[in-house]
Amino acid sequence: MLFKSPEQEVSESKARPVFRAIRNFIVSLPPFVLGGVTLMFAFGGTRHHVLAQRAGQIPIAFSELGQNVRDFARNGLQVPILTRTFSVINDSVMKILESSNIAFQFGNSNEAFARELEERIDPAMKIHAQLPPYAAEIPGDVDQSLQVMDKLVRSTQELPSVNGELDNSWSHSSYDVTHTETHTDCSTDSKGVQTCTTTTTEVCDYSVHNFDYDAAHGNAAASLLNAFMARHPDLHIDERLHPASATHADNEYAIERSMRRLLKGHMPSPAEFLSFANTWKTGSTFDARTPRIETAHGALKRLAPVWDSARFQAQSERVTTSCGASPAGPRGYQIVEAALANGQEIDTSSRRIIDGLTMAKSGIPQVERLTREFIAVALDGKKGDPDKTRDTLMTLSKEIYKANFENGLDVETMKWWDWFLFGLAGLALGAAIDGGARAYMENKTGEDYNFDNFMRNFRRGYY
Repeated sequence: MLFKSPEQEVSESKARPVFRAIRNFIVSLPPFVLGGVTLMFAFGGTRHHVLAQRAGQIPIAFSELGQNVRDFARNGLQVPILTRTFSVINDSVMKILESSNIAFQFGNSNEAFARELEERIDPAMKIHAQLPPYAAEIPGDVDQSLQVMDKLVRSTQELPSVNGELDNSWSHSSYDVTHTETHTDCSTDSKGVQTCTTTTTEVCDYSVHNFDYDAAHGNAAASLLNAFMARHPDLHIDERLHPASATHADNEYAIERSMRRLLKGHMPSPAEFLSFANTWKTGSTFDARTPRIETAHGALKRLAPVWDSARFQAQSERVTTSCGASPAGPRGYQIVEAALANGQEIDTSSRRIIDGLTMAKSGIPQVERLTREFIAVALDGKKGDPDKTRDTLMTLSKEIYKANFENGLDVETMKWWDWFLFGLAGLALGAAIDGGARAYMENKTGEDYNFDNFMRNFRRGYY
């Protein structure tokens, strides 16, 4: 017999009303509406399958790391570690996605996918750089990359306490002062009988905003912020990502074939091929976030001495405004809110870069392990679930890519909002059918509409 911990009991007791409400909502839906939603979700699944099998299923583009290696070698140099790391992350994922794309051309069987993956890990079948060396090297590459970005790593360790004190320095609350208005509406029917309905409405007169200042937290925020700026006069990362200078035929073929649907028959120019190939740089989380970090740091650096001075005049205030207005608040409040926003930007953006690299450090070796496991199950008869392993492999590969290339290629063929739109369309379709059935039945039979009456009359041939 299994026993639940008190924490599990509390968690489940909190969840029951939510699940009960969801169940009751679904049960309360008219059958035609529920049927419409179900139909459109089913159509969405079919649509997903069609989209997945289109030519160019998942856009891919390799980084041309080899070209960068040759360019730097001509000057007696090695590829800088950040360029190498992000290139390897990109290319490791692209090997999996390319294998999936090709497998779709051959029926999308697990066997076809496994054979394509085999070419990317078996040294005897090597044509281009393979996944195993990348998986072996990436943990060390990531560690070196994080050393290059040590400023960002240290800022994420220190900023939470700074931001916490800033956040606790001021609080803002508001309430509306209202009065009640009464409205009476009367109507008279054809027999002269008058019916009156009285309603009451709360009308807002004005709003009161309280800006409360906590001097202890405000002083601590100033102290921590000044110390942070002294330790971090800048957050600039000297090393940048170096784009490839040229593309090669195999990569151009992979780009064109995978993007055929998106390109709509257009053959990319050499400059366009190079632009696609360098998406690993231009779409990287590193390139997207480092300018934001530096901008926010510059703003925070300017605000630190301003708050250090303004805190001595800071005090709580109450402000009365018209209803719905959003007052800026006292000067001290505005300074701290601006400082907090910039501090949070630095922390969030730094973590995006660091977390993406950390995910790749453990994730790419796991991708290689899953690849070998899938091949063993799909081709060599090892016991296991190939569909589940394949799904895990594809999901992990895409998550690694999206974490490190937030403005990169769109590797998702179906998004959650597609399902939402299909469900919404089903809701509208079902409601329209239900409304039509209601009007037709009431006009035809004079009976009150419900689904049981409708189906009974339908079986009797009334319609």
